Amino acid sequence: MNEATRGYGRYESWFRDRIQSDTGPIETPQNEDDVARILTDPVRFPSPVRPVGSRHSMTPCMSAAAPRAASSPQRWGTIVDMTGLTRLRGSGGDSLRLIPDADGKRGTVTVPAGRTFISVARELGAQGWVFRVNTELGPLTVGAAACGATKDSSFPGESGQVCHDVIGMRVVKPNGERADFKEGDRDFNALRCSYGLFGIVTEVTFRVFPLEYISLRHEKIKPEDGKKFTSHELRKHIGQWLGRDGNENAVFLYMFPYRDRIVAELRAKPATEGEPDDNSLRLQIRNHFWDEGAHDWEEFARSVPLSGLKHKLQDLFDKTLEQYFARVLRLARINPVAQIVDFDPTDPKHRFTFSMWAFPEDEFPEILPRYFELCEKHEATYRSGLPHASYHIGQDTSSLLSYSRKGPVWTLDPICPDNVEGWQPFLSEFNEFCSSRGGMPLLNQTPYLRREQVQRAFADCLSDFEAARRRFDPDGRMLNAYFGELLRA
Repeated sequence: MNEATRGYGRYESWFRDRIQSDTGPIETPQNEDDVARILTDPVRFPSPVRPVGSRHSMTPCMSAAAPRAASSPQRWGTIVDMTGLTRLRGSGGDSLRLIPDADGKRGTVTVPAGRTFISVARELGAQGWVFRVNTELGPLTVGAAACGATKDSSFPGESGQVCHDVIGMRVVKPNGERADFKEGDRDFNALRCSYGLFGIVTEVTFRVFPLEYISLRHEKIKPEDGKKFTSHELRKHIGQWLGRDGNENAVFLYMFPYRDRIVAELRAKPATEGEPDDNSLRLQIRNHFWDEGAHDWEEFARSVPLSGLKHKLQDLFDKTLEQYFARVLRLARINPVAQIVDFDPTDPKHRFTFSMWAFPEDEFPEILPRYFELCEKHEATYRSGLPHASYHIGQDTSSLLSYSRKGPVWTLDPICPDNVEGWQPFLSEFNEFCSSRGGMPLLNQTPYLRREQVQRAFADCLSDFEAARRRFDPDGRMLNAYFGELLRA
C-alpha cells in the first residue's frame, strides 16, 4: 500500500505525526520468530523498539524517538508493525481459537496480536459469542487493546476497558525470551496497560460471553432555566440515566457546549423485544457520521469565510444532530458488535482527533458546567463542528494504570476533525483544567501531557509500574522519549 492510498506517510501516525525518521527501520513480522529476531539484534534494529498496530494513538506513545540528553541530537529506534501477525502458533493457519466453558455461560478466545478488533468481534458474533466491551475503534489491533487504554460506556457491574477481560498474554520480552502470562501472575496487572514497554505481545486470550442483544435510545436535555446547566440538575439527570431508580443503563453523552445541550445515549441489556436492527438504516447513518460524515461536515464548515455565519451553521448542525439522536435513533434490538465503526485508515476522511480525561463520578456534575465555560472561552479561536463526548465507565482495578482504578468515572472527550487551527492551544488549557481537578489522563489518548500532570494523576502507582517495567526491560530496549519523560521518577 503506497502513501497516497494509505492516507498517512510510512513514518507517520494515522494523524500524520512523526513516529520514525526517514531512514529508520520499520519491520512487519509475520510470526513470533520474526519478533524475537528483531528484539535480539540491536545493531540492525536499534532501541527503542516500538510496536504499532492501527497507529491510531493520539500521543507519541508509539514513537521510535529515543530518550536524549538536552544537548544531544535526536536518535531514532525501530518501529515494529504488528498488523502482519495474524496467525496463531502451530495452528495450521488458524487466526482464532474459541473454547466455550462446559456450562456455556462464558468462554475464552485466543487470537494473534495483529488481528483487528472488529474482525475478531464479527467472527465471534457469527458463532454466538461477544466481547463484553465493544469499543468503537474497529481497526484497533487486539495486542494494543490488551495492553493499552480503551473505553466504552459500562453496563452495570461491568468495565468499560477491553483489557479487563484479558486473562492471558504471550510476550516476547526485550531480551528475546518468550513467555506466557496469565491472570494472577506477578505483574500481570501492570502488563495489562503497559503500552509495549514490557516487550511485544504476540497472542492474547480474552474472556468472551454468549451474544446478548441490547437496546439503544436517546434522551435530550437542556438547562432548566433555559441558560446554563447547574450541578444540581446534572446530578439529577445522571441519576436517572444510570437507572438508580430502576432500569440500569450504560450511558454515553453527546454534548453541545456552545448551546448548553446534552443528548444521552442509553444502552440496556438484554433486549427482549422486536426483530434485530443490526442492518437498520438509522444505525448505518449513526456509524457513517463517525466514519466519514463528520469529516465532510467539518470540511464544509471550515470553507465558510465568515466566523459569524460559520457559527450559525454549526448551531444549525448541532440542532439537527440533537433531533436525530433524540427522535430517530431508537433501536429495540441490536447486536453490540454493530456499534463498532470500521474506520478505514487508508482514507484521510476518517481522520479526526480527540482527547480524554476521566473524573470521579461524584465530582463530574460540578466539573461539567465549568468545562462548557472553557469551551465558550475558546470559541472565537477554536470550535469543533462535532459534538463533544463523555462516557460513564465503571471502576476497574484490573490494570495498574487504569484511569478508573479508584472508582467509577465520567470522561470529558473533546473531538476535533484533523487537528484544526486552535486545537493545540485549547488542549493545553484543557489539560491543566482537568489535571487541577483530579482528572486521570490516558497515556495513548490524551495529547500534549506534561510530566507533572502525569505524576499528579498516577502518583500512587508509578513506582510500582516502573519497578515492573525494569523487571521486564532492565536495559530500556522498549523505552522511548515519550514514556521516558512522563513515567520515570
